[in-house]
Amino acid sequence: MHISRRYPHRTPGATSYEEETAATALYEALRHLAEFCATHDPARVAAAFDPQERVALHRFISTSGAWLRDFAARLPA
Repeated sequence: MHISRRYPHRTPGATSYEEETAATALYEALRHLAEFCATHDPARVAAAFDPQERVALHRFISTSGAWLRDFAARLPA
């Protein structure tokens, strides 16, 4: 089931419009990433990157992974 958060709306617990906007942006980014992951082989995608891009990609993944683990731990059930 696809639930859209296309437009920010008041959610209990959110304290500002900026938080609602950030929540909407994250929801859409994670939905797009999940769709991408479901339809692309990670080995083939990884092989498509040039060597000079790999350092930045590892940094992006490390930063994002740490943030997502923290976010998931704080997300109410």
